[in-house]
Amino acid sequence: MSADKVRSGPAITVTCGCGEVRYLHYGEVWRCEKCGTTWNTNQIPEEEYRAVLRVQRRQIVVPALVLILGIATVVLFVVLGRVQGVILLPFAMFVWFMFVRPFQRRRFHRQLAELPKWELKPE
Repeated sequence: MSADKVRSGPAITVTCGCGEVRYLHYGEVWRCEKCGTTWNTNQIPEEEYRAVLRVQRRQIVVPALVLILGIATVVLFVVLGRVQGVILLPFAMFVWFMFVRPFQRRRFHRQLAELPKWELKPE
C-alpha cells in the first residue's frame, strides 16, 4: 500500500495491555513508552483495511457529488436566465436532509458494523 493511502485512511486504535492508547495509521509500528511492548499494524490484512477505506471514501464522495450536482444545476439555471429555478434549491436540500442523508447514514453504520474487528498481537 502506498504511503499516501496509508496516511489518508482512518486511524487504528491500539490499546496496550498497560492501558496506554494510541491512534496509528496502517503500516505504523508503535513501541509503548510505559511497558515497552511493540505493536505493528501490518498484522491487519491489507484487503480488509482497503475495505474500510472504500466505506470511508463512499461516505465522503457521495455527498460531495450531490453538492457539485446541485451547484451545477443552480449555475445552469442562472446562466439560462431562469432564476426562478433557483427556488428548487431549498426543496432539493429539504429532500436531501430529510430522506436521502438519513438513509445514507443508516447504510454507513450498517457497513461499519459488518467490517472486521482486529486483535493485534504484541511483537
